[in-house]
Amino acid sequence: MPASPTSLGRRLMLWLLAPLLLLSVVWAWGVYAVILHFTNIAYDRALEDSAQTLAGQVSVRQDGVHVDLPQAARAMLEFDQVDTIHYSVSDRLGARLAGNAHIPEAAQRDTCIAHTCFYDAAMDGKPVRVAEYTLSIYSPASPLKVRVAETVRKREMLAREVLRFVLLPQALFVACIGILIWYGIKRGMAPLRRIRDAIAQRTHDDLRHIEIADMPAELQEHTAVINDLMSRLGREIDAKKRFIADATHQLRTPITVLRTQAELALRLREHGELRAAVSGFDAATARLVRLANQLLSLSLAEARALGPRDFESFDVAALAEDAIAELVPLALEKELDIAVEGCAAPLAIVGHPQFVREMMANLIDNAIRYTPAGGAIRIAMAGVGEGTHARILFSVADNGPGIPRAERDKVLQPFYRGLGMPGGGSGLGLTIASEIAAMHGGEVRIEDGAGQGTTVVASLPAVPPALGA
Repeated sequence: MPASPTSLGRRLMLWLLAPLLLLSVVWAWGVYAVILHFTNIAYDRALEDSAQTLAGQVSVRQDGVHVDLPQAARAMLEFDQVDTIHYSVSDRLGARLAGNAHIPEAAQRDTCIAHTCFYDAAMDGKPVRVAEYTLSIYSPASPLKVRVAETVRKREMLAREVLRFVLLPQALFVACIGILIWYGIKRGMAPLRRIRDAIAQRTHDDLRHIEIADMPAELQEHTAVINDLMSRLGREIDAKKRFIADATHQLRTPITVLRTQAELALRLREHGELRAAVSGFDAATARLVRLANQLLSLSLAEARALGPRDFESFDVAALAEDAIAELVPLALEKELDIAVEGCAAPLAIVGHPQFVREMMANLIDNAIRYTPAGGAIRIAMAGVGEGTHARILFSVADNGPGIPRAERDKVLQPFYRGLGMPGGGSGLGLTIASEIAAMHGGEVRIEDGAGQGTTVVASLPAVPPALGA
């Protein structure tokens, strides 16, 4: 089961909102890092003040180094409603001289300002921020390390509070942008919906052009292509209607003749008269059968019922010989002189042999019908060009009345016969040949004959010898 198609509007929303959301997340992370950085600076200064205050209470006496920290000062140093404060004073060997906890030494210091350095550590499994003040005194214990450590809950709370204050407007901004993008896409897709509605509301025979005056430039080109398709479909439908009307007219004539001949035969009693009526009946039947066969061939050729998978490589010269041999008796009845000019090299094409033979037979039959008795017809086949430009030319030239230049395009249309043209044709022969040639990627063109008459040339793409072998 095929997957349901994705909406173009949803795709546009995704491609526009996804980068916006990604940038918003990156920006929020950057803002949080900056806020945390400046929060640390502010609280580090307070830690530095505490460390310097504690260092100010250090004194050197004869019996050693003492930290004179009154109870009130100690209470102020340790008091905090949110965080826990630790402090210590140690000598150069790390022995603690005073303090309420052992503060670990720095694995790596972040920043140092004058005699104070700051670093992160952990105490009792909790992260702490440490300010380490180096105090130089006249004592063997010098230098002393005065450390004040503080848990980081206030820092994190402040950073989150500021981040929340920043993210709320940002979320509202992204939401507003998303709504505007959705509205813009909806407005931008409106012309597409108008095209859809304009086509959906039409009947099967309404092929009027879609109005493009008020459409965006990007859609005008696509709509123009649709309008061009409408025009071509309209012309094709009109041609089919004319074809059906002409076919009806062409079929009505032989059917009427058949009926008339049959009624006449029923009334006749003399053997000679009956034989003449039956002869006319047979001629009308033959014409009707030929017309029906031509209509079927034209219908198949126009429908392109066969695709490339039905094609095969074959020698077109052999088909030409069969088509000529079949129509020679018809030429002999009119005492026509037929000359055939072949080609020594094989002439291979890729196509459908039956249709190509039908094309050749129609061109030869057309020449025989419109060439006066005792005239001449020359049939020639040749290969021209090389490689992908190689072509096979099948030409039929006669010395009949010829086709005026003004009518050469018209005679390729169904049922068209020039004024004053002799013969009993239906006007389908050249049309069938042209359609079959087009099916095989070729064409039929009409040229002047030698002196008088007409030369009809069918040009088909040839197969290179290496491929045709």
